[in-house]
Amino acid sequence: MSLLADTGVLNGAVPELPAGCIRDPSAAVVTTTIASLMGPATPAVHAADSLVAAARKLRAHATDAVLVHGDDRAFIGMITRGDIIDQCVANGGDPAQVSAGSLVSTPTPYATPEQDAGSSVIETILRHRTSFLPVVDDGQLVGIITLDSLAVHLVDGMDDPDIDGPPEVLPELWPAAEPSPREEMRRRA
Repeated sequence: MSLLADTGVLNGAVPELPAGCIRDPSAAVVTTTIASLMGPATPAVHAADSLVAAARKLRAHATDAVLVHGDDRAFIGMITRGDIIDQCVANGGDPAQVSAGSLVSTPTPYATPEQDAGSSVIETILRHRTSFLPVVDDGQLVGIITLDSLAVHLVDGMDDPDIDGPPEVLPELWPAAEPSPREEMRRRA
């Protein structure tokens, strides 16, 4: 059954929602929020930390970007490996003497904890060519949302026993001769 059917929405009942979910008041739709999927705000460096410290975080976490925060975890932005190479090393700068905060020049996209964990977040991550987005609440860095956590959430959401294959709207894209894996499992049971 679908989440809507499982929670009684189809019968007109007003169900309790799982933790991290919100109901859109304009429709009977349940959505998952960023807060329920986000992880800790790592890798992150203080704006005063050197680019050497930032590069070490990038290497230790095997990632392409590091978050930059100020005092009290105030979010400043994000820098990438490319920023360190292009804006410091290639210009003859000394990464031990250049602060991470000095490389944050463009506004960094971010998500908020109450934001819907939908396709717009994935699109933003992909458009900015990184594997995550910072999560910022009231100016404070509170976590990150990764492309991996969003993908797992979306795939888990597809695990609906009532779905045997693609929508009937596009039957020409799904070979009718081959049963879906789910249909095959039902036949064997």
